[in-house]
Amino acid sequence: MHTTTSNIVRFVTLAAAAAACSQITGLSDYEIDSSLGDAGDPSRAGAGSILGGAGAILGGAGGETVEPPNGGVPGGAGEPATGGTDAGGQGGSGPNLITIPCDSEDCCADEGGEPLGVELLKDGGFEAGPVDDGNMNWKESSTVGVPLISDGFGELSPRNGVYLAWLGGLLNELSDLQSHNIVVPDDAGWMVLTGYRLFQIDDFTQQNQDFCGIGLYDPQESDPIELPFFWDRTDPNFGSTDSAWERFEAAWDAAPHAGETRYLLLRGSVDGLSTDDVIVSSNYVFDQLSLKAFRCVKEAP
Repeated sequence: MHTTTSNIVRFVTLAAAAAACSQITGLSDYEIDSSLGDAGDPSRAGAGSILGGAGAILGGAGGETVEPPNGGVPGGAGEPATGGTDAGGQGGSGPNLITIPCDSEDCCADEGGEPLGVELLKDGGFEAGPVDDGNMNWKESSTVGVPLISDGFGELSPRNGVYLAWLGGLLNELSDLQSHNIVVPDDAGWMVLTGYRLFQIDDFTQQNQDFCGIGLYDPQESDPIELPFFWDRTDPNFGSTDSAWERFEAAWDAAPHAGETRYLLLRGSVDGLSTDDVIVSSNYVFDQLSLKAFRCVKEAP
């Protein structure tokens, strides 16, 4: 986990560069095809094709033609796609598809293709439970030693299912929640991160140093390679004292990550300042995270 002071500073500094990063597009309004469901256990697919290998979207199981999945929900753990098998299919006879080089859904639509995606997170809804109870999909670190995955607290309850992730919440707290290592398919064209957040912020003055962010990391590097989200007091959408879930979404070019190992890190920081009588310290609550890799395909002429 990256919890040293120097790494925290680097995480904050990179926020300024995020707006100018050519890899990140549509930080709040990117739309994806909700019919594309989750596709099995991507950790067993290695760096293979989105359309082949274990847990792939297409492939079939014994000669059947398999359509793109419509199970699963964005942000959830989902179920294996129809016809997907650990063996990647046994001689499926689906359409002869070709890949169109595209780094976004808009590009794919312009080229007359269809986006096909695979879910990369095993437990985006945190339904495997707390880390201390054996959830190996996440690693957590808290400077004050509190669990980050729970079934809620006070009036805050999960948006879906039984569990949520709670970062911050206490003065002088730094919370890190790190996903399992992810191997991005080597034919991925773009990646999409979605989820729901509920932020309660205790202070909006110039003294407030609270922040929360989500970064995509290389296990060999200390700085995030992508920083799709960074929220602090300079962001008008940072949060409020209300308890309302908000959806977030970002997309970026997968070219620098295709075939590589990555992990997702959620970080929440709370300073020692408290000026609100109701919200003593900022709460950053998450549920239904999803990280998908997409490619653009169409039938060969």
